[in-house]
Amino acid sequence: MKTKFKQLNYFYFFSYMIVFPTFLFGRSFMGLQINRFRLGEFLVAISLMFAIYQIIDKRNFINYFGKQIYFSYLLLNIFVFLSIIFHDVSFLNTYVYKTSSYIWLMSNIFIFYKFFVNVKIEKFYIILLNFLLLLSYTFSVFYFPQFLKEIFTNYSDKFDYLKASEILILFVVVLFINNRFLPNYFKYTFEINLLISSFFFPLFIFKSRGSALAFIIFFVLEFLKFKNEQKFSLIKKICLIILIVLFFNISAFFVVDIQPDDDNIVTTSEIVTELLDNKNTNAQNFLSFYLIQNIDDLDSFKFMKNGRIFSTDGNINWRLQIWQDVLLQSFDDFRYLFGTGYTEKIPAMNNPLYVGEDGTNEYVHNYFVNVYARGGVIQFILLIYFYLQLIKLSNHKLNNNDMLNYLTPLIVVSLFDSSMSSPHFPFIFFLYYGQILIIMNNKSKRKNN
Repeated sequence: MKTKFKQLNYFYFFSYMIVFPTFLFGRSFMGLQINRFRLGEFLVAISLMFAIYQIIDKRNFINYFGKQIYFSYLLLNIFVFLSIIFHDVSFLNTYVYKTSSYIWLMSNIFIFYKFFVNVKIEKFYIILLNFLLLLSYTFSVFYFPQFLKEIFTNYSDKFDYLKASEILILFVVVLFINNRFLPNYFKYTFEINLLISSFFFPLFIFKSRGSALAFIIFFVLEFLKFKNEQKFSLIKKICLIILIVLFFNISAFFVVDIQPDDDNIVTTSEIVTELLDNKNTNAQNFLSFYLIQNIDDLDSFKFMKNGRIFSTDGNINWRLQIWQDVLLQSFDDFRYLFGTGYTEKIPAMNNPLYVGEDGTNEYVHNYFVNVYARGGVIQFILLIYFYLQLIKLSNHKLNNNDMLNYLTPLIVVSLFDSSMSSPHFPFIFFLYYGQILIIMNNKSKRKNN
């Protein structure tokens, strides 16, 4: 009993001091400096130490997660260390750990089984998560407190508002937990989640098409899972549809800041047009790709044998060119096998077209392309195998494919931005995968007993 109480106290302390501020302030919180290092760098260092500990603690690891996950995880870690040794770089070089952080942060999956295995998700914790979600909307759309701006401006290396992917991961975590634990306390959970979804959807459309796509995937997966458990009368369905449309319109008004005229009523179609125009989104551009086989005045681009793919959409085209350059350059010096390593920028990102307006961007804006560029096809295959084994384990322990609903949208959003290259997104991503898996497994065991 004392052990369980201790775990609960440590769990809430860990949540309040690290996890919740990461949810709410993202990059700004991770940039807070303690002496010469940032909080995100400490997080990566602790994750690295925990990764080493997990590998040493082989017996306990295998007992819970199985041999396949252990050995795939072991090989992923060994691969990075061998790459650092091969490139003859000091292990004290912090840039190495920045570029390989997506490997070390995976260790956060396993924190819960070691330290918080007896913790249950309580009602208060769920309410607090929902409050954080509403705060994230408030800070993104209405008002971000000036005193917090000043704190992050003075004590962090960078102040930035939450990106769409950072709001999305909070949204996915909260609604995933709501759907599985909140019905124990509140019978209208499904309806409330529908309204929360309709309220957040305009924000994702406005901020990022990749996040909007991930939102849609998550919403559909969750809706299909829980719709058969709901019994709605026709009147209730009509009322719910009206409320969903109303919540969507109200949120869209806030997000795009439309000022209606006294003489004109702003329609839903006009609001949606305003949302899409923020990212220059239309069906013609979004789905328009074309192949160019050779153009003399495009000297900055290499061409594949059968040509090069372009898009009429600027944002998509920028990413397409980066990804194709990474692929083409990976065939130099057999880098397609072992990757560029972790000691320098990915060569494709030396192109001045890709460095962004401030000249500092070095991210390829795609999780899997980044893994391929850094570790080649070998590390890419190891990572895919690790995920497949993780899904297999989840299905076995829970007797369902629930964790796919969590995993899929967050992987999708990471295919369109640099979220998995930062410390805070993968930290939350892996931490809650492990937390939810273990807590749901414990819940399932209690039911069977």
